[in-house]
Amino acid sequence: MTPLEEAAHRFLDSVEAVFHSDWAYTRSDGLCLDAEGRDPDDGATFLAPKMSASELERQNWGNYEGFLETYKALCLALGRKPIK
Repeated sequence: MTPLEEAAHRFLDSVEAVFHSDWAYTRSDGLCLDAEGRDPDDGATFLAPKMSASELERQNWGNYEGFLETYKALCLALGRKPIK
């Protein structure tokens, strides 16, 4: 594995820890998935939001959908399965 691949895998490990594995803790600091400010408790995480494409488009963080797309693309480029 090249240093770049190793760094990319370590970055993805951190992203997945904060935005999926530790999502309940991350949300406890006031972050929520819902554009209306609701705090859904449906098992959704930042990386697996359980939202339709139209719901993702309405998010108040304009780059959220793009972030999810590039996260998945990086995982696939590294031969890694993205969280869904």
